[in-house]
Amino acid sequence: MAAAGQSPAESSAGDAGEVVQRGTRQRILEVSLRLFTDQGYDGTSLRQIAEELGVTKAALYYHFRTKEEILQSLMATLQEELRALADWADEQEPGPSTREELLHRAVALALGPVSSVMQMAQQNQAALRELESEREHEAPPIELFQRIIAPLVPPGAGYEETVRARAALFSVVAGTVLTRDLGADIDVEERRAVALRIAHDVLGAED
Repeated sequence: MAAAGQSPAESSAGDAGEVVQRGTRQRILEVSLRLFTDQGYDGTSLRQIAEELGVTKAALYYHFRTKEEILQSLMATLQEELRALADWADEQEPGPSTREELLHRAVALALGPVSSVMQMAQQNQAALRELESEREHEAPPIELFQRIIAPLVPPGAGYEETVRARAALFSVVAGTVLTRDLGADIDVEERRAVALRIAHDVLGAED
């Protein structure tokens, strides 16, 4: 719908411009994610990102003034997914059905679009540590993971059961994100099944 004082043609042109700008921003994030993963955050410059995109640095600056802003934007996507899972976990009562649902949700997350961000994060931990002070207002990842893990821990659980729960969640992530180099011939369903079997083994729970 045209805004007051705008013709339909002007409104349509404005909407198209917004779509183009969103598309450009997304392309910047996709290219940056690939370069940060392939050659490291420190080994990637804004000039390289601009050249890869076929745009000028000035055009890149319109969306991101620094590499740090790009990295923060990429990590914000992952943070949002983790927070959503943590919010869901907060509302659940520990039990077999909750455990199964949580494990399946964690595997889906680790196999989904943000899996590439997880992989990049693993390879650029030093750069991410430098950004921690700039993200003090956000819930730290460890806090989110503790909330996510909570439904896996039975009421009154001892030390070993708690460690098993945390290790099980890590095994889901490690079994998917950190094994992407093992070959494209391993399909998503096999990765999902293996991750869940290993998580069950770590938990010491029967399927």
